[in-house]
Amino acid sequence: MDSVWHTSLLLSLAVHGVPPWLVKIFSSYLLNRSFTVFFEGCYSSPRAAETGVPQGSHLGPALFDVFLSNLHEVPRVTPWAYADDPAFTTVTTTAHGRLQRLMNLLGPWTNSKKLSLNIQKCAVLKTGLQSPIPVNVHGYNIPQVTRHIYLGLPVTPYMRYSTVILHRAEKVRQLVPWAKRISRYVTSPEMAVSLYRTYVQPVPEYCAPLISLAPRYYLRRLDTACLIVLTVLLNISIRSRNTQLLGELGLPRPRERLFLMADKFHHKTINSPDAALVRLLQQPHNRQGRRGPGPLLRLLHDPR
Repeated sequence: MDSVWHTSLLLSLAVHGVPPWLVKIFSSYLLNRSFTVFFEGCYSSPRAAETGVPQGSHLGPALFDVFLSNLHEVPRVTPWAYADDPAFTTVTTTAHGRLQRLMNLLGPWTNSKKLSLNIQKCAVLKTGLQSPIPVNVHGYNIPQVTRHIYLGLPVTPYMRYSTVILHRAEKVRQLVPWAKRISRYVTSPEMAVSLYRTYVQPVPEYCAPLISLAPRYYLRRLDTACLIVLTVLLNISIRSRNTQLLGELGLPRPRERLFLMADKFHHKTINSPDAALVRLLQQPHNRQGRRGPGPLLRLLHDPR
């Protein structure tokens, strides 16, 4: 989001019917900003922020959606995006032609928006047994992959729960060295719990609505990974009884928090206008009997 052209964004807001007085407020929010860098106890001199929207804000993703609103469309190609991470899916026997047509339109569009396309992060992922789908942009052949990290989650042709959960569990385990270093300064169980809630709990809870549908024997891996980090913070034996430890600290099991967060998400999306999302959430909620959302990918890509 650091490459958004301010003039184009403000024009897009006006085109979408945003009243002039509100466009002026957005203009004051975006223009004449500066930033400094703090490194090793020193601040850099201020630098002008000539492009981009403030990251970490609630308005950032919404403004980028407006900025991308006139992106070219190709029939039977579905765009997906969060902020500056777009993706495109298609379920058709003419995938090559449709995706290549989209890429041919995407090049001039990015130039008109003064955007630079990071070709090194582009990838083509196909499902089924069909031949590779050659797609190129700006003369660069986009590589064919069987696994791609998108929005922090691994995407594979079949999207099994095991792939996602193992990825999140590994992210939690990567916190063990940090926990060992910080445990020397932990002076009380309350301090350890505070660190755990702040830095450890959010990691497995990312994408909770999807992960919560996994069979329980997969979710145990998340529980185990989180408890290992917690015991390291507390500087106690990893063999301590998990349920007893969590009970004494007043902490729920990680999987229980996943279920709670997923239920909140489902309640918020009951009246969603997205037909594919509604149909997906109406699937049976038997977490133990589900083998994975692989068959549901077609539903998301082509809800008809």
